[in-house]
Amino acid sequence: MSDNPDMNTALQELAQYKEIIEKTNIVSRTDSEGVITFVNDGFTKLSGFSREELIGKTHALMRSPTTPQSVFDEMWSTLKAREPWSETVENVHKDGTHYRVDVEIFPIYDAQDVIDEYIGIYREVPDPDSELRVLEEISRRQQTEQHLEYLQNIIDQQNNIVIVSNGDELVMSNHQFLEFFTMPSTQAFKDEFGDISNTFVRHDNFFHLGKVADNGNWVRTLQVTDDEKSVVSMVDLRSNEPRALAVKISDLDDGTGYYVISLTDITDITIKANQYFYEATHDKLTGIFNRSHFSEVLTDKCKEAKEGSAELSLLMIGIDGSKSLHERYSNEMVDLIIKSVAETIGMNLRMRDQLARWGGAEFALLMPEAGKEKAEKMVGNVQSAIESMHSPIDEPITVSIAITVLDEELDSRAFISETYKSLSLIQR
Repeated sequence: MSDNPDMNTALQELAQYKEIIEKTNIVSRTDSEGVITFVNDGFTKLSGFSREELIGKTHALMRSPTTPQSVFDEMWSTLKAREPWSETVENVHKDGTHYRVDVEIFPIYDAQDVIDEYIGIYREVPDPDSELRVLEEISRRQQTEQHLEYLQNIIDQQNNIVIVSNGDELVMSNHQFLEFFTMPSTQAFKDEFGDISNTFVRHDNFFHLGKVADNGNWVRTLQVTDDEKSVVSMVDLRSNEPRALAVKISDLDDGTGYYVISLTDITDITIKANQYFYEATHDKLTGIFNRSHFSEVLTDKCKEAKEGSAELSLLMIGIDGSKSLHERYSNEMVDLIIKSVAETIGMNLRMRDQLARWGGAEFALLMPEAGKEKAEKMVGNVQSAIESMHSPIDEPITVSIAITVLDEELDSRAFISETYKSLSLIQR
């Protein structure tokens, strides 16, 4: 400290002024050669660089290539002439973005009146387009909110379940959806289940996530699925009963990639359709396939076997003495015999085998991926099972069985006719 009280007072006041300036402004200090010796918190925040990254460097670290060299030549010329310099320049933030600052630089002198350092004071200049961009963003959000409110009103008026989703995220749902899942809000549903697709019941008769390719999107998968297959099953949490729902998908057409998805409950229709299909394809007495449906299955399986070079065997099974049974017993008793034989055969089949009632007391059994050896083993199993079954009448029931293995010479009609002919010869 100097022995001159006036000098000491002046130095103390100068130190206080510098402290105030550094606390209330964005400030940097450099030595007489422009090397940074100090930056305050405001400067590090503005530039994005830390003190460690700035101290010992020059302001060229932040210089924008859009600012011509002549600006800095003029700056040094002014400062060397012992005059303050001010200008608006463009700098580059550490993250690569550009920003504009008003800068004022003042020379600081030592005791010998020699320039010892420079103090720069900065003020960020708002981007002239930023306010416009902010206003545009506010307007866009307001329009989006109005659009979503309008869309929400529309879907709430629908009687079926309606949601808005991109296949990965559920963003909107109507009252019917929330009631179906007993949820207070769309967000509550997302917290519980994530996306609606996670509630699809996994069943072969319905669409579910297991039918979507790896990394696929269930909405886009359903868009290219036939309408009759665009049906999902979900559990109505009000009753804990599964429901069948037909899915319809429409693009939202707002550039967001979202879709309006409606789900219409067709459970009753599906039940009736399944009932009609069952009645059309199954024998009323035995509950196994009828002759008409079996003929269609036989045609398809023959084609598949030939194309895949796979074995296929056909068995024709006839109850022995059926004519005599009709003469000695009532129709009800004969029906009971036929039903008992069908049930016994069914209990001895493999999962892939197809059994049908071909005629009054005759059955057709199709065995995919089975040659003569497997077919003959099935014959033994069926005959043994029927001989040991509980007979509805006071005499044993037996069956005769004919086998034909598919070859290239046979089509489906010849396949069945040749097997049936063989059965007739056995039962003479």
